[in-house]
Amino acid sequence: DFELTVVLPEETEPVNWVSVITNGDFEGEGATSFVAKENGGANAGAFLAPTITDAIGKDGSRGIKVTSYAGATNDWDAQFWIAASNTLSAGTKYRVSFDYRASAAVNVGTQAHGEPGAYQHWDAIGAPSFTTEWQHYEKSGVVSADMAKENGFKSIAFNLSKDKENDVEFYFDNIVFEA
Repeated sequence: DFELTVVLPEETEPVNWVSVITNGDFEGEGATSFVAKENGGANAGAFLAPTITDAIGKDGSRGIKVTSYAGATNDWDAQFWIAASNTLSAGTKYRVSFDYRASAAVNVGTQAHGEPGAYQHWDAIGAPSFTTEWQHYEKSGVVSADMAKENGFKSIAFNLSKDKENDVEFYFDNIVFEA
């Protein structure tokens, strides 16, 4: 007789990461996993699917642009959301990565939301520091009870109106959100 016992460490990474968004590279059609709210322009204050635009992404690919206009009152007057297709409960492991830049250097806070606009917690994935050059951001973690309270964690909000004096354009590409 032969018996084999395999013991895995407690902190083993999940083997099967599952994407909770679609079209994060913006090369396909539709932006249903993304929502934007600009604080000025024709659609000021409206929650919209952002427009995928040719040649504004990293390396000249397709991407998304969201503008924060001068004169904002709050950091969250203009926002961009990465919205998961399903709600993540407390204890769920997640990882997020994306390429990003802006028309000016500015720090941006993130929040955990249920549906876009349904605030849950003041910190989701940290505070990316935007510059005029393309950068890559990665964050992984476990959904906390604060992130998932009331409505569960479903979307990451970027508060884009930190610079209240100037118009700032924010660009996103190659977004990955997995659980």
